[in-house]
Amino acid sequence: MNSLKNVLVIIVLLLAISITAVSQHSNLYMTKNIKDAYDNKTRNYNGASGEDYFQNKTDYSITVNLDPTTRLITGEETIKYTNNSKDALKRIVVRLYPNLFSKGAKRKKAISPEDVK
Repeated sequence: MNSLKNVLVIIVLLLAISITAVSQHSNLYMTKNIKDAYDNKTRNYNGASGEDYFQNKTDYSITVNLDPTTRLITGEETIKYTNNSKDALKRIVVRLYPNLFSKGAKRKKAISPEDVK
């Protein structure tokens, strides 16, 4: 009978500890960007999209021509960017990496020496 009482006491203690741990969920450390997402209603506390969640959209149209004899690539691109947020964009950043195969060009990874012109 004592062992049954001991088991019941342990179970009650474990339940009390579990309830305390769950109730302290709101006191957990939260990074600024996560807190901002909750405050801005772009994210719910369960991780799902919030009522003010949005996604911007980009459509690309690219036309490219390659001349194998001169190893010259020419082309043009049209980018249509749709801002679905309620905020105006302060800037748009476009990064171009021209002349990747030119001698002396800065690269983030190596290319074959025979590809350098």
